[in-house]
Amino acid sequence: MYTIEINNAYICVLFSGKVNDHELLTAFKEEVSLPEYHLMNDLWQFDGCECNFSHSSFNDLISYISTKYPRNATRMKTAIVTSSFLHLALGELFRDEADKLSYSIRIFQDLSKADAWLRE
Repeated sequence: MYTIEINNAYICVLFSGKVNDHELLTAFKEEVSLPEYHLMNDLWQFDGCECNFSHSSFNDLISYISTKYPRNATRMKTAIVTSSFLHLALGELFRDEADKLSYSIRIFQDLSKADAWLRE
């Protein structure tokens, strides 16, 4: 399950419960549909959830992101936050596979550091 919130600095995608491949893609599709998407950086938070997705789905997600990323986007950063070492490793795999995207992705285990980076 996920929720999407918009604060004054960035879009927050907050996951809870069990998160699968379909839910990741659905969350991204919903985020892309927001009018603020092309303007605002985003934070994907995976604290306190169970990740039931495979790194094999990352290529499909990255391809979808590539096709939907707006040409006029001013957003340049995505922060992924988790406290789990497994989620951290999955985030690093995603970041490494997503290096062809036109914006930066960083993985954090501290929400305040992710927040500071997104606001720079």
